[in-house]
Amino acid sequence: MPGQDIGSLVLGRERDDRLVYQGKVGTGLSNREMEALFAELEKIDVQEATLEVPKAERGRTRWVRPQLVCTVKYLTVTAGGSLCHPVYRGLLRDKSPGECPAVS
Repeated sequence: MPGQDIGSLVLGRERDDRLVYQGKVGTGLSNREMEALFAELEKIDVQEATLEVPKAERGRTRWVRPQLVCTVKYLTVTAGGSLCHPVYRGLLRDKSPGECPAVS
């Protein structure tokens, strides 16, 4: 949709055969990357939530099939399992969600 952009990406990873919320990232996305990502995300749009997110995020999250993998740089992981100060570094086109390493 023209005029649309991405405020942030919801991050999740597979753990014990389910997708687990790990925060969101909005830093590190250039305008060009945002446009390209938006076009890809539109193609995998779904109506139902694909993972449990905090209540404040539920109404403003646009859901997609969890099939894209990105890399992020972060400082640490919170006690709740979210990434602290994540910075988007790009998509990993040669990885599937199940191939993501454990975050620590």
